[in-house]
Amino acid sequence: MKACMPSLNMGSINVWVDMEITQLRNLVFRNPMSTIEKWAGYMYKNNVKPELEIYDTGMINTAKTLVKEGKLKEPLQIHFVLFGGFSCMSPTPKTLIYCAESIPENWAWSACAPGRCEMEMGDLAIMMGGQVRVGMEENIYSEKGVLAKSNAELVAKVFRIAKELGRDIATSDEAREMLELKTES
Repeated sequence: MKACMPSLNMGSINVWVDMEITQLRNLVFRNPMSTIEKWAGYMYKNNVKPELEIYDTGMINTAKTLVKEGKLKEPLQIHFVLFGGFSCMSPTPKTLIYCAESIPENWAWSACAPGRCEMEMGDLAIMMGGQVRVGMEENIYSEKGVLAKSNAELVAKVFRIAKELGRDIATSDEAREMLELKTES
């Protein structure tokens, strides 16, 4: 696999966030099984490993089904997106624990919780043995009411927290090895 991991969403999503706009309530991010299978095929054909984006607990079953059918190759990298909203998982400890306990042990996993719960869910993911995705795509604040200066600031904060919680931090080369990603020559 090449050293990149494109996102592969594991299902459809109704409303991300209710902005009380009637037209948005009628939109659907449509991603049927046939589309997921097609994109997985493209990724494997081009020697890239997908990161499976899980926005709802039922999407875990989609991933398991696609493994059984031979359309996804283990070990997988799963990313739990605890977004909240109308049709996405809520950022709660119970939800993250359920998700982590619902996947096979050989699947690596990470989590993010865009918005105000980013660090709390990140801390929990670290304590549970998972990985964390942070950055200004998920949250623009370094702490309540303080805008982050950069992605690096948010990464440094999670790095510090992980160290304080006793987690080893992988180097880039170690992360590529754990994720079975090859660098391009």
